[in-house]
Amino acid sequence: MSRMINIALTAVVVLIIVITGVLGYMYFRSGSDVGSKLQWDREQWQEQVDQRPDDALARSNLGAVYLDIGDTEAAIEQLQIAVELAPEGYTYLNKLGLAYMEDGQMDAALGAFIKAHDLYPRGEKFTVSFLIAQIYWDKGDVALAKDYAQQSIADNEVTWNSHYLLGQIMEREGDLAKAGQEYQMAAKFNPSDEELQQAIKRVSGQV
Repeated sequence: MSRMINIALTAVVVLIIVITGVLGYMYFRSGSDVGSKLQWDREQWQEQVDQRPDDALARSNLGAVYLDIGDTEAAIEQLQIAVELAPEGYTYLNKLGLAYMEDGQMDAALGAFIKAHDLYPRGEKFTVSFLIAQIYWDKGDVALAKDYAQQSIADNEVTWNSHYLLGQIMEREGDLAKAGQEYQMAAKFNPSDEELQQAIKRVSGQV
């Protein structure tokens, strides 16, 4: 009987080892596949740039791949060229701003985002408006942060993060009633955010 139990236990242990090995292989293969796909994309867009060096779209896509890879220096280089080739390309400017942000160059990011904001059509400005508002908020410029957060909401009222940021601004200004309204509005679109729920409790005096 004990011999049968030992055999069964050994089988279970072997099965666990096999399953662990398979899952580990799948995990690392998945990560490897992502890396391989990005590398393939980089090579393809580099080929397009080599063939058509004045193609702003190819430059921008190459820059976007470099950003996904984590090479912000190369991303910025390609995206700067894309913007030079197509100064009215607001999506190129927006992507350049994101690359600057990733590289920690917040003033450069702000400049790119503001240029993109002026070029984006109505109804498509809300994301870049929020990014500008967030940078100003982080820099301590509450007035401009408030202005761009409100612009973001005016452009698309369902942007929860803009409502949340505006709530933070209102809370800092001491207007807890309006802060609560903005937090509640943000919660309509993102009810599971823990920090947001804490903010609602804080301004309502529940904390």
